[in-house]
Amino acid sequence: MIGKRTSLSLVVIALLPAVPALAASGTPVLLFQALKAGQWAQLEGTPQKDHTVLCSEAKILAGDFLEEDCHVRGVVRGIDTRRRRIYVHRLGIQPKDQVEYESENGTLNDFPDIKLGMLISVEGTYANDGTFLATELEDESEKLTRKPEWETKIQFVGRVEKLDAVKRTIRLMGTAFVVTDGTRVKSVLK
Repeated sequence: MIGKRTSLSLVVIALLPAVPALAASGTPVLLFQALKAGQWAQLEGTPQKDHTVLCSEAKILAGDFLEEDCHVRGVVRGIDTRRRRIYVHRLGIQPKDQVEYESENGTLNDFPDIKLGMLISVEGTYANDGTFLATELEDESEKLTRKPEWETKIQFVGRVEKLDAVKRTIRLMGTAFVVTDGTRVKSVLK
């Protein structure tokens, strides 16, 4: 099942040795002091009309990550059947040839089973061309009844591409997450 692989298991710790100023939770100012381009992070938030994402939670991740450990969770907003691509926010997700499809109710077995409005959890690799190559794709739509906030939220896990402390943005998988004073900041060790 997606999210149960050892490579994505996360444990919250009290202090991250390399970042003594940032405890298990911190401030956005400390986030920009601690986080560097190339490090791994988990960012969660609500997409905005200007295509940015208002970041509600940021976690600095540390550990041995592989490029295929990237993760996306969000509602399918677009489907391009000709190119075999789905979209969460603006991120194009393309299943690899040997993708593993999963769902609790057995309704997701192949690409044509993916529907608009479906909450999906995807693991794979973020490619240099801006495409997410999926190795595992899981339908998590049943969570929408328990956690309706996922109808409008997305979560990305991957390597930070760029930071701008002045604009308070973090670019992850081609998406600009805007950090505010209300953003929950945590450090996590894998």
